[in-house]
Amino acid sequence: MSKKTHGKTKKTRQRGVRRLADGRWRIRVYATDTRTGKQKETQKTLPATLSHAEVLAEVARLKKELALGGGAPPAERTSLSDCAVRWLEDAAARTKRSTSEL
Repeated sequence: MSKKTHGKTKKTRQRGVRRLADGRWRIRVYATDTRTGKQKETQKTLPATLSHAEVLAEVARLKKELALGGGAPPAERTSLSDCAVRWLEDAAARTKRSTSEL
């Protein structure tokens, strides 16, 4: 007779890998971004059809992606004076000529 795990997760030996009650996998990966030095975390739910080895391969892939700074590249920095000039140009285009000449 099997135990019911209604609403519970089953821990595995690997850190951050759990089996959900419906059979799906929940993984949580932590890594330090090599560019920024900051700790990052991501969570992902994987289908029940994956084997334990496939889940561990996905964990390794996500760790590598996080460590290499996966995601959007950092935004380019803009100085306050450049921002002000751009704002004045945009504001002049939106207002009447008599207002922008003041």
